[in-house]
Amino acid sequence: MRVSVSAMDSELPPLKDIFVSYNRADETWSRALAERIECETRDGAPDGPKLTAFFAPWDIEGGQNILNRINDGLRQARFFALIMSPEFFSSDWTNLEWTDQVALDPRNATGCILPFFRREVSVDQNQRIVIPAPFNVLNRLDFREGRDFEAAFRELIRILRGLPKERGASGPPTVSIPKASQTSAAAHEYAFASATPEILVANLLALDGVPDVVWSGDTDTRDPAEVVAKVSTKEAFILEDKRLHSFAHWGDPLCSLHAALKAGSTVTSTKRTEWLVDDNRRRSFVRLLNRCVCQHAFERHLSRDEKGRFYFRPVYGGEETAPQTRNHQFPDEPKPRAVAARKINPKDNSMFWVHYAAKLRVEMLGERFFLRIEPAFIFTHDGREAIGGKNAGKLAIQWTGQQRNPDVLRTVLFWARYLADGRSQIRIPAGGGYLISPAVPAVVRTNFGIAGDYIRMAALMEEPTDLLDEVVATVEFVEALAEDEPDEKGNDHA
Repeated sequence: MRVSVSAMDSELPPLKDIFVSYNRADETWSRALAERIECETRDGAPDGPKLTAFFAPWDIEGGQNILNRINDGLRQARFFALIMSPEFFSSDWTNLEWTDQVALDPRNATGCILPFFRREVSVDQNQRIVIPAPFNVLNRLDFREGRDFEAAFRELIRILRGLPKERGASGPPTVSIPKASQTSAAAHEYAFASATPEILVANLLALDGVPDVVWSGDTDTRDPAEVVAKVSTKEAFILEDKRLHSFAHWGDPLCSLHAALKAGSTVTSTKRTEWLVDDNRRRSFVRLLNRCVCQHAFERHLSRDEKGRFYFRPVYGGEETAPQTRNHQFPDEPKPRAVAARKINPKDNSMFWVHYAAKLRVEMLGERFFLRIEPAFIFTHDGREAIGGKNAGKLAIQWTGQQRNPDVLRTVLFWARYLADGRSQIRIPAGGGYLISPAVPAVVRTNFGIAGDYIRMAALMEEPTDLLDEVVATVEFVEALAEDEPDEKGNDHA
């Protein structure tokens, strides 16, 4: 999905609509053009978002690496405008810029390269323009004559807004339209994706602070429950072949895990790099990271079902016999969010509960670790006992395509902020340190996307909608299956 630039200002450099490449001889004219561009809006509405231009004097700060900033500007801009003049094609700096763009798209198939014809003769009248091969065949915007400026500028804004060219008056059809199978395959050569940079938002949160050492020792216990019964600890651990592994230093007097070690056992330490070179040990290392995540979730009063989904349970207050809906409200959120609510089954008027839930797990991609958040909803009879099993039938949410991406992203953001206790960072204890993640998802930039299709990430949290009612409205209630009847895949229902 695409995210508006304003929502990510603190995380990524801003996208630009156009990169203005010019020679110093045309700097004054190019500045005026960039100013005119930034007076216009992307959708033509007076209060719409403004168009933006990468113009070197504005976008390269003193002390910054010029080449790096130019490279950033070229990669972040939707369009590349070259102000063609004799001086432009004889300049090393502009040569670097336009050859970079031509190398990326030699035929200008995406239409991102926009040649502006500024002057035929140099300012000193000693040089005539020689247009290189890539631009001889491209349709140019002609800015040579002052009287043509407004018409050429309107054409430029039309292109930046992604609007079609104006055509003549239409009339009734006079010939039949061929079937799709009769259409020449050559026509598809010009069907290209929109040259619109996008930010794709993942449900992954980058993790830093991953411990460098795993501590291990022998134990007589055979099950993690036995370890918990022996020691009262909040330290994450895994048990494999009567070996306990943890990020906690068992020589630390504050660590209680040493009480679960076998008498006389020698505690060893192993570098993370040694765990990651072997597939089995790498999986164990990730498993230990996930134990840290589980402990962090449990300390925030989350429960976990048999499928590994964490969910909110209602609060039982005082001597009340019925569970009550629990709300969570962050300091900067204007409205509380219901995370568990009692609802009515429209099929038989029976009561049931719907809960916010999510799978939370660490994954390793390349050399980096990420916390993956998969939002979900689960259903319970009474706020605690899950609806499932052969005699209970199943509940299936019938999601539609429209408005699902904003809802999913909003829920991912909610979970991230909840795990961060409303702060800007998630800090998950891991031994003597912390797994640290920003409370915003990881993103990926692409050069192709859908113009105008974006979501303002910040706005998603301003008025959090209660999806619980929507879930109930779209849920499908299915009759219970017979005692021994499997589903169509041969699985028991859970």
